[in-house]
Amino acid sequence: MTAQDVTLTRARAAQKETLARLFQLYLYDISEFAHWPINDVAHYELADRLLTPFFEAADHHPYLIKIADELAGFCLINRAPDNAQVWDMGQFFILRKFRSTGVAHAAFQHATTRHTGHWQVRVLPANKPALKFWTTSTHTLSHGHVTLDTTLHNALTMTRLSFQTRP
Repeated sequence: MTAQDVTLTRARAAQKETLARLFQLYLYDISEFAHWPINDVAHYELADRLLTPFFEAADHHPYLIKIADELAGFCLINRAPDNAQVWDMGQFFILRKFRSTGVAHAAFQHATTRHTGHWQVRVLPANKPALKFWTTSTHTLSHGHVTLDTTLHNALTMTRLSFQTRP
């Protein structure tokens, strides 16, 4: 598998349901660390509120990630809520079968190529696998120029990695 095998395609309105289904899997994975509740019909209601702006706001970019022709995950990129000059990796999800294969790093590389400039990625500190991935990937793409700090986002304490990419 090479980075060329991984594609990042902007999700169209007709694919919102596909993205919503993947988002439920993402919320399931992250609920181990964020402790989000599932409702009586096995649905994370948080998904609807978080996804809608990605199909309505001009500065929100929903992407589906594929390896060859198979769906492998998604990423949601927008401008940072506190700084419109910074790209924010709102959510990023890779299906378990594609983890540790290079798909995630290739997808992230594609995202930063499309949206060059200042970036931030926020990670729950307890999510050690994600923190390791983001630390490695951001250092690789920024040649080691990453700043780490702690921030509060949606009532959750997060580790924020800030860095810059160039065209």
